[in-house]
Amino acid sequence: MDRDAFEHLYLHAHTLAEFGFMRAMAGLASADVPALAPEQFAANAADAQQMLNLDAAGFDWSALDGVAAFGAEHDAADAAPVARYDGPTFTEALAMDDEVGGDALPELANYLERAHAARTLLAGRIAHSWATVDAQALDDALAALPAGSPALTGPLSADQLAPWLALYEQRHPALDALVQQIRRLEPF
Repeated sequence: MDRDAFEHLYLHAHTLAEFGFMRAMAGLASADVPALAPEQFAANAADAQQMLNLDAAGFDWSALDGVAAFGAEHDAADAAPVARYDGPTFTEALAMDDEVGGDALPELANYLERAHAARTLLAGRIAHSWATVDAQALDDALAALPAGSPALTGPLSADQLAPWLALYEQRHPALDALVQQIRRLEPF
């Protein structure tokens, strides 16, 4: 895969993740909250009361296995340098707040256009991701995607990206793995 194809894949993977998240949150915000049956309400209240009344003798301390105490010495793995990047994140680079009022969800076409326009702002993040990607793992992940839709490694219109978004929202394992693989490359 060449750098241009990777840049398109980077933008599309982040668009799927971020736009998919925005749509999911909008769906949750607009959904009616079902009323709890009295038995479920009582069970939830009992669970909450139990959590408020925990004591040291009844606490499951195994949940903290492997967690370092505050001020403890760090091991060599913790001291490894972490990639830092001072540029904008994907969401910051898109700066959709100035075009979308309140809780309104932008149109996919506008969001995708903004993502491609942010390509130069994201150049440092894309360069870091390109330098650290496992090319073979990426090729394998792309090969596992279902055939039939336009490639995520080239320019796409909103109409071409929409089937990928629907597949992503259905949690298609291969697409979900690819998106996560790209997003894990991000510097902090």
